[in-house]
Amino acid sequence: MIPDWLEQPQDYTPQKDRDVFLRRNALQLTSMLSRVKMQRGGLDDDSLSVLDRLLICVDPALRIAGIILVILLNAASTNMFFTYCVAAGVLGILALKRGEDIVDVIKPALGGAAFTALIMLPAVFLGQPQSMVRITLKVFLSVVLLANLARGVAWNELVAGLRFYHVPSIFVFIFDITIKYIVLLGETAQSVLEALSLRSVGSNRDKSGSASAVMGVTFLKAQDYAREMYQAMECRGFVGDYLSPRHRVFNPAGIAYLLVIAALVVWFFYLEGAM
Repeated sequence: MIPDWLEQPQDYTPQKDRDVFLRRNALQLTSMLSRVKMQRGGLDDDSLSVLDRLLICVDPALRIAGIILVILLNAASTNMFFTYCVAAGVLGILALKRGEDIVDVIKPALGGAAFTALIMLPAVFLGQPQSMVRITLKVFLSVVLLANLARGVAWNELVAGLRFYHVPSIFVFIFDITIKYIVLLGETAQSVLEALSLRSVGSNRDKSGSASAVMGVTFLKAQDYAREMYQAMECRGFVGDYLSPRHRVFNPAGIAYLLVIAALVVWFFYLEGAM
């Protein structure tokens, strides 16, 4: 005998709720993880421009030194013509890339330039608008160069480049582990957000509690990852030394790269009137 209440139709219509929090955070996490994973693994062969294919032959250690030197020269330059020359070179590099790669490089540069322009805005009212334009342009070019380096070189190659200059292993360890755990914890938070979205029915009036739960689960997973990593290091006898493979740094491509950087240095001193 079936009870009467089992024969009654169950027409339940959950209340509508705004899930902007879940969707926005899930999309941001997905976008961030895709960029970080791409930077860790380098560029695909299909997305390489002609210039990227040439720069692959240059050792990352030389590329790091060259980019830092160009940024320092650009920052120290008092002749705007040198900055315009650097800008022309940056525009030439971007012109050889795909549209998606240009957007990935330009986005952080525009954010840095906008923040710099906001900081330098009082200079306009003090009668020095050219100072705001000059510093904003230099910051924009510097961020573009750094973003292009991070976009075109895999993370493990950057770590090997840092070890070439005998950067202390503790700093390299912090950089390496930070990037790896950004991906791991980001994937964990993304999975929790997806599970929360699938299990959310009706209206959730405690969205702050949901956000706290996501952060709490991520924090607990971070503790588990740290414990597992420590145990794995003990088992493998890791003592904190990062060993990079020895290879030829000054190959023909590296020598050509150094000649270009040297010509830029000579051009800088010539425009500054030191030669």
